[in-house]
Amino acid sequence: ESVLPLVLVKDPVQWFASTCRKQYFDVHLNSSSCPSPLAHTWGSLKGTQFDNLFDLWARWNAEYLRADTPRMMIRFEELLFAPKATISAACTCVGGTVREPFLVLESVPKWGPGHSNVTNRSETLLRFETKRSVQEHVLTDADWKLLTSTDKDQLMEHFHYPHATSGSSTMSLVGQPV
Repeated sequence: ESVLPLVLVKDPVQWFASTCRKQYFDVHLNSSSCPSPLAHTWGSLKGTQFDNLFDLWARWNAEYLRADTPRMMIRFEELLFAPKATISAACTCVGGTVREPFLVLESVPKWGPGHSNVTNRSETLLRFETKRSVQEHVLTDADWKLLTSTDKDQLMEHFHYPHATSGSSTMSLVGQPV
């Protein structure tokens, strides 16, 4: 009778790296320094042209954020690092409760073509801790300036994603109220 869309929001810096590894849409990327320079990462998704990867990320998430339709937006990082608390909050939001025992899938969740080097949850957590830091250093000052100057909806701030390359840590991505 009722539908509540669930939107998973992924850290744009991590999402850029995912797009470099596996392109699911038409995008121009510099293979040697992907995703930098961000200003040169244009393309199209389902007929919609975008100026760069951050433009696509921002427009996609802003459209959901500004929608008049009720929806739930959850950061991917919350599901990864705090699955029970996140699912509990989501259940409470829709008038439900988490079934106990709450079990987290530990096995490899992906298989088949296009999913090489897959990891289980524990391995993903360990990789995630250092991955953003590495990706931050791939981005140049011009890339960071593009992110901050074109984030007209202040989505990075709204979703509590760090802007700066210095002092960022995985913990700054987790547990922030949205």
